[in-house]
Amino acid sequence: IQAYNDNDKNTVLTQSPTIQRVSQRLILCLAVSIQGLNIYLRDISQAYTQSHTFLVRDFYVRPPQELNLPPGVLLKVLRPLYGIPEAGTHWFRTYHSHHTEKLKLQQASYDPCLLFTAKSDKDQTQAIVGLQTDDTLFAGNTVFKDKEQEELEKAQFPAKPLQKLTTSSPLEFNGATLTKTSTGSITISQSWQVKKITLIDTDNATREQYITQRARA
Repeated sequence: IQAYNDNDKNTVLTQSPTIQRVSQRLILCLAVSIQGLNIYLRDISQAYTQSHTFLVRDFYVRPPQELNLPPGVLLKVLRPLYGIPEAGTHWFRTYHSHHTEKLKLQQASYDPCLLFTAKSDKDQTQAIVGLQTDDTLFAGNTVFKDKEQEELEKAQFPAKPLQKLTTSSPLEFNGATLTKTSTGSITISQSWQVKKITLIDTDNATREQYITQRARA
């Protein structure tokens, strides 16, 4: 969907929550501190199209020529697709609800993208989970890992195979490379992100330029 001139996008919520840096660090800290926890990465395929909610506004598009529809025909979009401004918020609600309802996780009070298992969990699952759009980083025990896979298949979310952080298999999450050392510690590298940081002219820089460089730092 090419919605560059969508003048109505200001009437809906288009910015979905993103995980805080401190939450990412917390997941890694607990993984190396608590015995039995491993770091895993889950990547959902075509995430936005898996949303369970409908658009709350009327949204029409011109069909591609490949459909060979009569001239003047418009298609009404009912569910989120890539390119629709609010698609990310619909996916976040769907995937967040999946974790709270199916995996019985609780949301952290300071970060909606950070979830964790209850202390009185009868299934003996242990996990702390970070959501970042279509990527999910979590530290969990084997019981939770198996439950996560089972519920994912029940929900029919297409996803890539679960990746595990090992000394020979680093992970890429939210712009950072996670590496596990032979001693069991975890290092974080953002070398490619650092290369993007540039100096700006404080007298002539726009607000957008400042925000961009501030975020990279």
